Amino acid sequence: MKKNGFTLIELIIVIVILGILATVAAPRFIDLSSDARKSMLVGVEGNFEAGLRIVRLKQQFIDNRLPAHDSRQYWIDMNNNGVVDGDSSSNQSSFEGRDGVDILAFTNGEIDNYQLHKLVDDTSGVVMHIPTIQTVDIGFDFNEDGIVGDDDCYIKFHQVTGFTRHFDGC
Repeated sequence: MKKNGFTLIELIIVIVILGILATVAAPRFIDLSSDARKSMLVGVEGNFEAGLRIVRLKQQFIDNRLPAHDSRQYWIDMNNNGVVDGDSSSNQSSFEGRDGVDILAFTNGEIDNYQLHKLVDDTSGVVMHIPTIQTVDIGFDFNEDGIVGDDDCYIKFHQVTGFTRHFDGC
């Protein structure tokens, strides 16, 4: 007699094997999105650090310093044209209007936190938030409240201590 198809025992064995494979493999695939977010933030951190190195190098040359309205600040001539290519807004409480080529810095050598986004070409996918005068949080805003620190998937830039990672919520 010719056999067409599988027996019930064979089907059950295949289903059990697939179940075991799914149980072992699923957690690894679920964690991929978290790993991707962490990797993206590490890349963003590297881009910002490279940008900061370039800005700090340019600050060393007196010809790159252009006067600002405030005696505690000066512009760093990022495009080397000898003219202040400043921002279209003097608003000190948002990133809006921070579209000029040159970067505003303080006489203590630190750049204005609202100028930080100018260090990299692309910050799409991440949100920047300034919780204090000396810090900037760069990361994911899962609850879309404009604050990334409460979502705990971000990097913090502090003007004195540099970058720290907060990845518990990724």
